Amino acid sequence: MPLTSQSSAHPETVKPTGFVSSMARATLSVDVDVHRPACSGTGPRAAGLYARACGIRLYPGSSRTRRRRGQIRTGPALLRAIGIHQPTTLALPATAHLGIACWTTDIDWCMKADLAYQLYYLTVRPLVCDEQGRGGVSRTSFRKVCASMATFAEWSTGRRCRPAVGTLVRLTGLSKAVVQRARRLMRALGLATEVLRGRQRTYRERMASWRVGDRGRGWASVWALHPPRNPQVSRLKERLDPRNPHSVTPHPLRGPFRDPSHVRRTQLDSDTGSACGKNRRASRVSYDGRTRSRRNYPPADPQGVKLASRWLSDPQTPAWARRHSAAGWARILAAPAAHDWQAADINQLIVDYRGITGHWIANTPRHPIKLLAGILRWHGADNLDDRPAAAILAQEAEALARRTAREACPLCSEYGWLLDADGLEKEPAVRCQH
Repeated sequence: MPLTSQSSAHPETVKPTGFVSSMARATLSVDVDVHRPACSGTGPRAAGLYARACGIRLYPGSSRTRRRRGQIRTGPALLRAIGIHQPTTLALPATAHLGIACWTTDIDWCMKADLAYQLYYLTVRPLVCDEQGRGGVSRTSFRKVCASMATFAEWSTGRRCRPAVGTLVRLTGLSKAVVQRARRLMRALGLATEVLRGRQRTYRERMASWRVGDRGRGWASVWALHPPRNPQVSRLKERLDPRNPHSVTPHPLRGPFRDPSHVRRTQLDSDTGSACGKNRRASRVSYDGRTRSRRNYPPADPQGVKLASRWLSDPQTPAWARRHSAAGWARILAAPAAHDWQAADINQLIVDYRGITGHWIANTPRHPIKLLAGILRWHGADNLDDRPAAAILAQEAEALARRTAREACPLCSEYGWLLDADGLEKEPAVRCQH
């Protein structure tokens, strides 16, 4: 960058005590004697004498008569020169990935993407091409784009994948149009979800990005990579995958593949229970003679599971209730289900508990099941016949019955007023019998 005049620059005012801060010395990288030289007086002139005696050259400013050439930077030039600033990213809302599944591994996702392409490409090709049917994505190009996008996603979840189109073009060697068609094809096959649409940065965002060393002018789209919800793809992948899908931990010597050869047999393949000395396995029987057994939980109550399923599918149900399945809620909802409770009764009970007692319920409670159990305890185990939403449901049922009767009656309008022979409401207005 060529040196230009900084006529409009206003340097920072020097402290009148003639003191130069340690931060200014560190920024200028000049060795300054800790002993202050003898200079009389205070003010900017004394400060200039002190700085000149210490070997520090202060910026004297620029005017029309005395031009000063140079650059005034608002940030450390060394950090910008070595380029240690990372590109800034746009924060996602808390509910951005709500309802979006996670992948198992990146390899598993790439395999399912290839299988979905082979099975359904001809079906979804019209969604990718233009109106004349021109344009498409080959299998090789699609696999390149999928592999490149998988490298930018989180390894454990497949989320927060935000590569720009230009980045994918540079990595895959394909054109921009092919990369865009491949991403549309991934969305059509159910392999990816665009959780945040890319856009240009606003003026304030661009200035804030420049202050931290990011010269980008836009935000890339954020994608969540997930396997398709297609059982045919899953079954085909399990049949073609050489790894045993039911094997959780591979063998320490053979790995995930089976080897029936007797040459590879070692002591690990044989029973070690009768091994001699200290090499035998640990005993599975405790010292008191009682064998260890897995804890047996009682089966879930069918009525409780049914009530929990209806409650979780109700749109008025709090979001924290969906952290557990219907089987998890069935145990504490078994008693209300025996008294013919409905989903509206549980939601109304939560509203009454918060309004009557004045207790505050967090948006994400730590133990949702314990919270609802405490609310049911407050309502009373012997008071379950008193349904919280019984009156509200009765009023709604009565209003529905009246509305149905008015719609079926040919003598009155939809509002319940009698009609004359011309189909108009009578004057004076008279209510129908129902």
